[in-house]
Amino acid sequence: MWNDYFDLIVNYIYSSKKIIAIEINQSKEIVKVNQGVKTLISEESTINKPLSRYFKIKENSIGQSSRSNLPEVELEYVFDKKLRLFFTGYFLEGPKNTLYIFENNANKETNIIEKIGEVNLELSNLARDIHKKNKALKSKNNIITSLMFQDPLTKLHNRRYLYEKFEKLSSMLRMNSIDNITMAITDIDNFKTINDTYGHDIGDEVLVVFANLIKSISRENDLKVRFGGDEFILILVNGNLEITKKRMEQLKHEFENVKIKGVHRPLTTSIGIAEYKKYEDFQNLLIRADKLLYKAKELGRNTIVTESSEK
Repeated sequence: MWNDYFDLIVNYIYSSKKIIAIEINQSKEIVKVNQGVKTLISEESTINKPLSRYFKIKENSIGQSSRSNLPEVELEYVFDKKLRLFFTGYFLEGPKNTLYIFENNANKETNIIEKIGEVNLELSNLARDIHKKNKALKSKNNIITSLMFQDPLTKLHNRRYLYEKFEKLSSMLRMNSIDNITMAITDIDNFKTINDTYGHDIGDEVLVVFANLIKSISRENDLKVRFGGDEFILILVNGNLEITKKRMEQLKHEFENVKIKGVHRPLTTSIGIAEYKKYEDFQNLLIRADKLLYKAKELGRNTIVTESSEK
């Protein structure tokens, strides 16, 4: 009979803020928590994490409740490795998952639904204390994320971000959420000579100027990436070969007209453009675009080569 009403009971419990409830799967990983748990645990998400990360089952604590037919278990919650909270819990075995419902040991002889609010009130003081810490931590996490996914010199995204974001874009293309994806890969012609002749400070200035031009000719939802060294990638979402070529022609033209103090030579770029094919591996698209880039260099540099011009 419990199996028949498992979902109904779970939904009722999870709609209440007066109960601390955790649902785990057969691997003892958390699949669902209610508002009481979110108040207790400061982490943004507990889903898919092991129950043992937060709670420890006390040895020899599993037994039969004297007040109901539900199995009873005592769990320990450790907060900041200093504060320990103890809960009496009831666990209910469902067809797939197990549901734990907790109450504070001090209220063991009273009804869990009536008293769980008092537990949450006590925990709210802890929540206030850690709220400020969480805000500071979130700010630091944003900085870390920025360092992980952003090139510090040009402020464009880096290779790691490209691989992660492109997976999402390719999924959107397969689901017809977007029409197409086009990759333009470009590098600065004879960049090593610029570094050797004018020094790395001038070389860095050229890279920053080039990156800013890429930003200026692209849209907000395009991927603008410093792939490495003087090599850059622009991914146009809903931009076919023709549209992408026009953007890159603008980039090439504007870069030719850049004036950097002390640099007495023209600045040019070579570009290869390829369009993504559904279900294609990202690495294959990169190889195709890269071959077109080298074709542009073979043709004398300061040139754009697209797949359509190759056919």
